[in-house]
Amino acid sequence: MERLSRLKERYKRVSGQYDQRVEKAAPAAAALCERNDQHARKDARAGTYVLRTSHTDWDLERVARTYWQLTEIEATFRSLKSEIG
Repeated sequence: MERLSRLKERYKRVSGQYDQRVEKAAPAAAALCERNDQHARKDARAGTYVLRTSHTDWDLERVARTYWQLTEIEATFRSLKSEIG
């Protein structure tokens, strides 16, 4: 219980996202942590992209491929600019 309390105090922002409980068994105790429903729903939506384009005739694959190519080109330009100084 003490260790769990110290962790919750040290990591306040993260500890609010989890439900913690301690289960006492015969030889030892176990601390169990589960993600809150509110934050679990946010996790389900994480990693989603929304791409908007004026090209209505393009399919999803072409839009995504063009987006990733643009991202690679921008990264290359940033790299070149940093090397040039």
